[in-house]
Order: sequence, then C-alpha cells, then structure tokens
Amino acid sequence: MGKISENMRHSVVQQLMNGKRKSDVSRELGIGHSTIRAIWAKYVKTGSLQNLLRRGRSAIISENETRLLCQMSKKNPFLTA
Repeated sequence: MGKISENMRHSVVQQLMNGKRKSDVSRELGIGHSTIRAIWAKYVKTGSLQNLLRRGRSAIISENETRLLCQMSKKNPFLTA
C-alpha cells in the first residue's frame, strides 16, 4: 500500500482517542489492523506521528582507517585501480 499520510495517521489517533476499537478503525479506513496498532504504539511512545530519522548502516571501518586509506590513495592514485 505504501506510506500512510500524516493526515490519515491523525485520523487514526483521533478515532482511537474517541473510544473506537482498533478493528473498527481498520475496517473503516481500509488499513490493516497491524498498521493501526503500530501507529497507536508510536503515538503513545513518542507523542508524535512524524517519521523519525533512522540511523542507517554502521561503518565497517573506523575513522582512522578511512583517513589512512585516503592518504594512501593520494600518495599512489593507481594503487586501487
């Protein structure tokens, strides 16, 4: 289905705060119940509905090793060719 818009997430939270059951909200909006549950859990935990930044893949080599590789490639640019 793709990403759920922020307006839709606000609608989900409003309906849940008004006392509707998650299954009813899911059926009414045409969104899976697990998605409704995840939206609600995120709202309860953070108080926000915005997507937060994620960390991404961690570096395999350290900063010192990166610096050393840069120095080596500047000294001999054909070393890695």
